[in-house]
Amino acid sequence: MTWKVYESPIGPVVSVELTDSRDGFLTHLASARLADHLKSADKHVIPVVLVEWRDFGSLRAYRIEKIDGIDIASWIEVAGQ
Repeated sequence: MTWKVYESPIGPVVSVELTDSRDGFLTHLASARLADHLKSADKHVIPVVLVEWRDFGSLRAYRIEKIDGIDIASWIEVAGQ
């Protein structure tokens, strides 16, 4: 997927847009950590592993499992742990 980072001029809000032009998939993730990783990787296209749920050929839901080889679960920070 291709990616683009949007940074808010108001505050420290960062959004990463992931796009797959083959099927029109588009999603936004709010993660400064992901944005920093993608900027440092210096790749225009990155591999993304998704689990998709489809109904009569239409995408109904999805779960992102890995972005650029990194397990998404490792990016989640839980306070107090």
